[in-house]
Amino acid sequence: MLTALCMLALIGSAAVGVDLGNIYMKTRQLQGVADLAAMASVQSLDPASTQSPAATAQATAALNPWPGGVTAQTVTGLYAADASVPAAQRFTASTSSPNAVQVTLQAPVPLYFAALLIGRPSLTLTRTAIAARARFAAFSIGSGLTSLNGGVANALLSALTGSQVQLSVMNSQALGSANVDLLRYLPALQARAGLQALSFSQVLTTAIAPSVALAALADTLTASGQPTAAAAQALAIASAALPPTPLSTILDLGPYGSQDQTTDGSGASLTVGAMNLSTALLTAASGSRELSVSLNGLVPGVAQLTLWLAIGQRPSQSPWLTVTDAGKIVVRTSQMRLYIQASLAPGLLSTASGGALVTLPIYVEAASAQAKLQAMQCPASAADQGLDLSASPSLGTFALAQIDPSTLRNFTTPVALQTATLLNAVLVRATAYSRVDIGGGQTSWQTVHFSQADIAADTMKSAFTNDIAQASVASLLGGVSVQVQTPVLSPGLTPAILSPELQALLVQAAPSLDALVGQVEALSGVRVGEADVWADGLRCRGSALVS
Repeated sequence: MLTALCMLALIGSAAVGVDLGNIYMKTRQLQGVADLAAMASVQSLDPASTQSPAATAQATAALNPWPGGVTAQTVTGLYAADASVPAAQRFTASTSSPNAVQVTLQAPVPLYFAALLIGRPSLTLTRTAIAARARFAAFSIGSGLTSLNGGVANALLSALTGSQVQLSVMNSQALGSANVDLLRYLPALQARAGLQALSFSQVLTTAIAPSVALAALADTLTASGQPTAAAAQALAIASAALPPTPLSTILDLGPYGSQDQTTDGSGASLTVGAMNLSTALLTAASGSRELSVSLNGLVPGVAQLTLWLAIGQRPSQSPWLTVTDAGKIVVRTSQMRLYIQASLAPGLLSTASGGALVTLPIYVEAASAQAKLQAMQCPASAADQGLDLSASPSLGTFALAQIDPSTLRNFTTPVALQTATLLNAVLVRATAYSRVDIGGGQTSWQTVHFSQADIAADTMKSAFTNDIAQASVASLLGGVSVQVQTPVLSPGLTPAILSPELQALLVQAAPSLDALVGQVEALSGVRVGEADVWADGLRCRGSALVS
């Protein structure tokens, strides 16, 4: 009797220990099969696929033998990766342009001791998985110099880092042509900064010294066999005085942010220019501080030259590069204000000027350019894949005018432009004022297409305002009217003679100043009347498990 009474408790204990453990194990196994079936079914959404999602799910389940067989049910729909929407509501069933598949598997699991208690030989398990098509595009907006030639760029980089930069032409051109994979760079950055067990997003939100970030760039270039590490290391040493800054101000890795590494066989890659990344790091760390640089003897045709450069913060802390599947994220350049004060040898006017140099003040201002994802093309043929970006060029101003350089830094207040005094000598006084506004006060979004070949070649493309032809020092000075006063008149010093001479002198200096403005614009990442954009990567065939 005692044995009979204890048997019920023994069977119940066995049912809990054996059957519940078996059910838990089989549930995990079935969930794994459901995950695989969902991810495989998403691939069948491709127009080139010969199987339906339902057939793919059933075939995937059949490849994972299960006693008693597995039944698969599939539902296609739309998945919205919106953190503001509860996870259970992000999938909506739909047959119109679906981007996700929900797979529900049902399979029997045998009961052993529990069968004696409930009178059934098995239970039916149900597990569900949702996978979405992982189509992502990576793109960036103008930033960095494509090459460094001569002492002008070194002087600009020296002012930006607060130290002395002396890159050779060979090293600088090598860095300008080198590419770096961000998904390999970030683990190197994590190692350099001594960060452990962090996702990519956590690394990016950590304030890291630019010297460390650039040293990690040198490590990545060395590991990839690119002979450009010396230039990156030189920039790292020069930037030692810059304060730590989070790289999230320039990079948004989107769906890759939650990862902490990528496998070599994953196919994931985010390739950017090494020089673009370097200058983006430096400008982000420098903030909106004003740079003052003396370039005496470095600009052809100019006796003396000083420039002031102010680079503002990106609007709403917009990134320089992003990875996304929709047009919600907008990448923007910084604002830029540039003031050049050039001194020109008077030439034929030397007698009238008494040897005094002609002063030529040029003011350039560029608003923020912006870009966003418009569409991705993912046909069956990889060669036909591509993406469209919507780009909005920057508005801007070119002016021959004098300003107070101390007002450059305050981007909330317009800079006051005053008539420029070109020459103020005993025998002659000359003034001038000219201003050209680029963009007409507003600009529209323009479509820029990138083919797969463009993406592979890291091709830069641009969108322009309709009046881009006006955006140069040459166009500004070509039609300027110079007012000349001659307190002491003489037949050889009349305004009718001196005005054309002064105007010709200004026009001669214009090409050299245009080249200088171009290098400074490239450093700040924005060109007046133009938006330079890159497509850094396109992933069409991926799938991601979302539930």
